[in-house]
Amino acid sequence: MKYILCLILSCVCYTTFAQQESLFCEQISAIKELVEEHHYKPKTIDDEFSKGVFNLFLNHLDEDKDYFFEEDITILKADLNEIDNYVLDNNCNFTSKYSELLKKRYLDYNIIFEDLKSETIDYSGTITLSPISKKDYTYFKDITNLKSSLKKRVAYKTIVDYLGSKDSLNTDLGYFKIVEPALRLKVIDRELCKINELLFPENGLDTYVNNQFLDAYLKYQDPNSSFFTNEEKEVYQNDLATQKKSFGVVTQKNRNGEIVISTIIPGSSAYKNGRLEEGNILLNLKSLDSELQINCISNKDVVIFLTDEKNKNIKFTVKDKNEAIKTIILTKTEIKVTENAVTGFIINKNNLKIGYIKIPSFYTDYSSPNGRGVSSDVAKEIYKLQKEGIEGLIIDLQFNGGGSMQEAINLSGMFIDRGPLSILKFNNGETFTIRDPKRGSFFNKPMLIIQNDFSASASEFFTAAMQDYKRAIVVGEKSFGKSTAQNIMPLKEDKNIGFCKVTVELFYRVTGKTHQAKGIIPDITLPSLYKKLNNTEASREYVILDSTITPTLNHFTTKLKPLESISSESSKRVLENNYFKIISKNSQELYNVINIPSLPYKLTISNIKNKRIKRSESYKTIFYQNELKLLDVENTNATNELISYNNEEKEENELIIDELTKDIYINESYNILIDYINLN
Repeated sequence: MKYILCLILSCVCYTTFAQQESLFCEQISAIKELVEEHHYKPKTIDDEFSKGVFNLFLNHLDEDKDYFFEEDITILKADLNEIDNYVLDNNCNFTSKYSELLKKRYLDYNIIFEDLKSETIDYSGTITLSPISKKDYTYFKDITNLKSSLKKRVAYKTIVDYLGSKDSLNTDLGYFKIVEPALRLKVIDRELCKINELLFPENGLDTYVNNQFLDAYLKYQDPNSSFFTNEEKEVYQNDLATQKKSFGVVTQKNRNGEIVISTIIPGSSAYKNGRLEEGNILLNLKSLDSELQINCISNKDVVIFLTDEKNKNIKFTVKDKNEAIKTIILTKTEIKVTENAVTGFIINKNNLKIGYIKIPSFYTDYSSPNGRGVSSDVAKEIYKLQKEGIEGLIIDLQFNGGGSMQEAINLSGMFIDRGPLSILKFNNGETFTIRDPKRGSFFNKPMLIIQNDFSASASEFFTAAMQDYKRAIVVGEKSFGKSTAQNIMPLKEDKNIGFCKVTVELFYRVTGKTHQAKGIIPDITLPSLYKKLNNTEASREYVILDSTITPTLNHFTTKLKPLESISSESSKRVLENNYFKIISKNSQELYNVINIPSLPYKLTISNIKNKRIKRSESYKTIFYQNELKLLDVENTNATNELISYNNEEKEENELIIDELTKDIYINESYNILIDYINLN
């Protein structure tokens, strides 16, 4: 009987493996064809391809060199120059050794963590922590090396948990020793939870490893191409307009097993509240009737809790980038496409009214080709502002990562009479010129655009068109530098085997140049806190480089007045401004905090407490906020009437205005635009 059971299990395992290998072969073959046919610049499948995909694949599986041993890498490096041959020969069983080695190392983690539950750890300073920068990470030599590292990790996190508890005021080592075993067990359980998630991902470890290879294949083509499972594709293309009610928070699980806020939906309760930020780590969710501890749970559990009809009000407890804990209560509301997610304000400093509009993203209603989006919302706000007699307009695109390219086209057309907006180039060399879809312009007065290092994609499309037509003064820092467009395609039209997001074209400016991997250079530069981090398209691996083409249509620019004197006056103000001086100084400090590790130190409660206090103080200093009022900011009469019926919206509006009055970038942008208007 036992023999028969073993035989059945063996057959089941073999059949499952054979099915997975067959599916993986089909996926590789489909991606190969899809890339060759559709990718803007498909790369040759050769030894360079093999090396690139191999290194990306390893990085996907073990980004921080946490799991593989040096001996594992020696084994896997046999594939360094062979992956191209595997792909060309349709050899699809090579990934099995990666999943087998990963499984072995995950199990090593399990055993070590279980042992650490009963092991005594010395917190008196015998253990030394030696921080290193990510570029210097190395693989573990052996199991002894791994155990030593995990012991330090558990000890460190146990102290961190203690310092975050109500008992942390008691710094006596004797008292800590009493509560330490229970704290350590909680830390180890969290680590075991994370390892078990890695061991047993949805659809199995073999499938997970295969999917990472498919993504590495696409990432080698360029950093914006990627592989999607069916579930990932649904999340990526989530149609916000179809949501009945929502808090406006999209979550995902990061590599550390934490649930983070990945997106805040424009127009939502979370967006209007303004205190939650993308990147915040969720710690707890509490409604009137129930509570969800964010520990050892899947992102799916979080989504179920947030979408539960009974949970109309939820208290979000989160940790921000400065490691500060904050609690925000949000109410679930209906997100209507017809509801504006942007609001126009009036800046009135010296009896010269300037309109101000912040565009958070180029959102749209994907469910309908005629749906409402950011361009129609902006048009509505400009109409209100013009009724107030504004002399010019500031459009704020800082941290705008893009969105719908059609919305960027529509918005661009509102500020020019007619003409080309951009030129598309495809992988066959053919080009297509995008033109302003409508004759005439909606707003003709002077305009200024604020951008920064994180302004990307659709926002760059709009800014480039405005700069090339000399329709707006561009101020701030050089933008991100993404001038490529992607399509999501099924690997096979008639089969449900996954999807690809593939870069299919490159956008050129109407001048024939592109900002790809270069960014849009502002007409007037303002200091950026993030400049030293170099978080741009050009810094990413296998980026598509810039080039030029010959435009086929002329564009007729407006007569923008010379900016030399205005730029000179702005530079003087910036040099004399204490807040901009602080930003320039703190840019280097931010780089140092993130990239330069501290010196080795003894693992003690006091040392870790002092390190955390020092880091927290550094972040407070770096992200220094001006508290002095610089500008008079007002609502339009239409906005005042709208919010007069809703106290909650009125309070949110007051908070936004308070922030705008203190914003040094808006203040300097206002000064620049007023200088321009006053030029003879």
